[in-house]
Amino acid sequence: QAQTSNTILPDSPIAFTAVEYAPEDIGTPPVPGSARPNGGGVDVRGSGEFGGTSDAFQFAWQKRSGDFDVRARLADFEPTDPFAKAGLMARETLEPGSRFVAAVATPTMVGCFSLVRTTAGAAASRNGFLPANYPETWLRLKRAGNVFTAYASFDGQAWVQLSSTSLSLPT
Repeated sequence: QAQTSNTILPDSPIAFTAVEYAPEDIGTPPVPGSARPNGGGVDVRGSGEFGGTSDAFQFAWQKRSGDFDVRARLADFEPTDPFAKAGLMARETLEPGSRFVAAVATPTMVGCFSLVRTTAGAAASRNGFLPANYPETWLRLKRAGNVFTAYASFDGQAWVQLSSTSLSLPT
């Protein structure tokens, strides 16, 4: 095998911003989305819908393997639509009808809840409720084996369980 290298000379200045999430449009949303670093967080902008039988939305994602416990604070949510959603999602694939589990928040009194699609191409079911409380709206998604648990919180410390779903997804 041939080996190649990209040698950087000592003391070479270079500036870059590491982005933890890969922005990708699932399906065909009305307006393409983006994910950009902002201070200690990420600004995600997008349009579209998820939770019906076929999704079309901005998905800023990172590949995870095995068990995980991810928490995020939603500091702001511009109210473009009272039913707009932002949150944490574990998907089987990047296909529009993929199975998934999500902890989501809306910009209004619709609040925080979980969405779960256990059958590919089927509509997602909605579970649980906690009012949104910006800038202190917290979401959490945990995987332990095939059990996915969605939570919401007012402070990132005391969590309200929105749902717990057994779903056999790839590791």
